[in-house]
Amino acid sequence: MPPSFQVLIGEFPEAFERILELESVDPDFARLAREYDSINAALQLFETSIDPMPASHQMDLRRRKTYLKHKISTRLAA
Repeated sequence: MPPSFQVLIGEFPEAFERILELESVDPDFARLAREYDSINAALQLFETSIDPMPASHQMDLRRRKTYLKHKISTRLAA
């Protein structure tokens, strides 16, 4: 299981089996998960002051993360 799916399982523990299912059959879901993981990692680096970023970029990433989480949640519920 790719690391991106471990992040999603942490976010949606009740959807463990659905995440594994979608990971194996839905390339678009896999792409969403990778992008979500990438944004999450960038925000973690910012929050720990390892990689400072402009506030505007941070806000853009937070908006994109919220958007992706909503799309993923919708896919998991389908």
